[in-house]
Amino acid sequence: LSQHPAGGGVAAASPPSRALLPRPSQPERERGAASSDEEGRPPELVLPPEGVENELEACAEGDLEAEEYYSVSGESGDEGRKGLTPKRRASMKKGAFGMDEPSAGDCDSASYHERTESLAKGTQAHMWCEGDPTIFSLRAKSYFKDRLKAPSEPCMLEVVSCDFMRIGPEGPANQAAAHADFYPAVHRNAGDGRFLFIMNWIFPPFQTVVCAALDPKAEWLQDPLGPQARAWRSFLEADNEERKERFKVILSVEEGPWMVRRALPKKPVLLGKKVKMWSHHEPGQYLEIGLNVSSSRADEVICAMVIGALRKLQLVYSVCIEAKDEKELPERLLICASANHFDPSRFKCPRAA
Repeated sequence: LSQHPAGGGVAAASPPSRALLPRPSQPERERGAASSDEEGRPPELVLPPEGVENELEACAEGDLEAEEYYSVSGESGDEGRKGLTPKRRASMKKGAFGMDEPSAGDCDSASYHERTESLAKGTQAHMWCEGDPTIFSLRAKSYFKDRLKAPSEPCMLEVVSCDFMRIGPEGPANQAAAHADFYPAVHRNAGDGRFLFIMNWIFPPFQTVVCAALDPKAEWLQDPLGPQARAWRSFLEADNEERKERFKVILSVEEGPWMVRRALPKKPVLLGKKVKMWSHHEPGQYLEIGLNVSSSRADEVICAMVIGALRKLQLVYSVCIEAKDEKELPERLLICASANHFDPSRFKCPRAA
């Protein structure tokens, strides 16, 4: 609405032409203008293209469960979410996104090795691969003086497993490191002694466990006073509340519907402050970060939209530790992984622990 020039009333404003839409200059983009959550800048005004209202319909065409993906009939907040506890009642019918909860008879289970054969590492559809860290701009060495950002250097850790699954009748595994059918157990049984960074995402009716390994000979780790070594050590020694203040997630929709790209802007988010987060550190073995997206209604809605469009998406996921002082700059990604056009109908439940 715009102020009426004469009588002081209000009148509907005409939509601005695309040529008049504000766009950040190149220097502003390099300074991280897109990160309005950090910089305090308002979001860019962009008009949707024609036909955008049909995009998600087109994505879900032929998907027998499409209407379930778009239903967000679950309860909000943490209250009443007994369906997410490890011992769920068999009588429960609906999950966080309004999707049917699997029962012991209708959820096909698969071992970790079978799941990784179905969702292998590669660049084709229904595969995952390590992403390009340079597409993400992080706080540069001088950030606290001039707010400059720069593309990330190579990731600090190596992504070794990306395991997407349906949640089984026993409920989600809140501690992936202790589950016999997830990568950490396979990793230990194979005699691989590298330290693991485990990210355990729960977004019913699905769960994903992404694992990355630390190379003890990594160049950034050799100097204990270097910025990445300082940030890593501080993150390991922190408690869960302190980790919430530093666990930064950045997503980038490289391919996908306009609505999903707008719902998931490439901005850093301290996700532990938005959804339920827990962590467990076993010194010398692993650090596990757990996140339950269904604990936030707003993020639950966005997640439902993303799940419904997965077949059309190339989604790059990255994590870094937020620097708290100049000695921890420049920032550098911990991990970066790409999900390439996943087919959620192919996800299986894990074997019982």
